[in-house]
Amino acid sequence: MAEQGKIAEYRRQLEAYEAEKAEKAKRFNPKALAEDTRKIHTIYDQELGEIRYGLLTWKEFKALNLETVEDNEEKFYRVIHAMLRKAEPALSWEEFEALPFHVKAILATRLSQVFPRFLAQQQTPP
Repeated sequence: MAEQGKIAEYRRQLEAYEAEKAEKAKRFNPKALAEDTRKIHTIYDQELGEIRYGLLTWKEFKALNLETVEDNEEKFYRVIHAMLRKAEPALSWEEFEALPFHVKAILATRLSQVFPRFLAQQQTPP
């Protein structure tokens, strides 16, 4: 019977730990998000393989000067290019523009799945 008591106590401890962990996961953590902008993230695509990118900081986003770009599609692709450049700094805009259409379409689709609200806003007319 003591065995049952131990099991019940461990179960209560585990439930308390999981509840605390879930509560922490719900909290907005700006330090953790800022750290994420310094990491290289990876998603996988069946056709392209591993796609490496970085999250943009506000400063990096503003440096794109998207307000000077009239074409919403170009704005969208400039953001994607900037994200890819964080993982591959030597990737020029000209090289990005030279990618085959289907590759850019796959990149747009895959990264839109990661950031659907943000990238969709970049395509919306002002």
